[in-house]
Amino acid sequence: MKVRTLLSAALLAGGAGVAQASDHGCKVLLCLANPQGPMAVAECVEPIRKLYRDLARGRAFPGCSMASAPSGTPAGRSWAQYGVSFYDPCPPGTSALAQGALAAGGAGASSVYTGTGDGGDGYGYDHSSLPAKVCVGRPTGETWVNVGEGDGMSTVAVTTYDNIVVMQPVAQPYHADIYIDSAFSHRVRW
Repeated sequence: MKVRTLLSAALLAGGAGVAQASDHGCKVLLCLANPQGPMAVAECVEPIRKLYRDLARGRAFPGCSMASAPSGTPAGRSWAQYGVSFYDPCPPGTSALAQGALAAGGAGASSVYTGTGDGGDGYGYDHSSLPAKVCVGRPTGETWVNVGEGDGMSTVAVTTYDNIVVMQPVAQPYHADIYIDSAFSHRVRW
């Protein structure tokens, strides 16, 4: 509701006269901030469609003079940060398992996961050939597991975690990360 109120106020203020260059960027930011989706409010449909068209044509992500930039942001500011990645951020309370690191879900766990790191930008790859991203919670100890087969089999220590989330790559890499009150809120893809 707060987003809709802010959006309505911004749109009414912008509709009182000729739209300024920054008005579009501010409308886009408000629309992207809506957790129900960037086009959930009728007033957002055209600004978001214009955003998608502009980005598809290689134009820059629009700015908003009322929003701050990521570097040196004071508390309470909001912005959108454009990016390219086939992976979503790890859920709260977890972080990406380092590339090549091994993880298990608990002592004696039969499933062992290999980390891919944060997934990099993945630009230029087909998402269907990318491995899953592994996100882990807090370490809880170690367990020993067998890796390899036949003469190449060995036993290695693997860190166990209280939570393991496996995230598949998504088909669309282009996204905007939305920050509200200087904290990551959500990712919007197109």
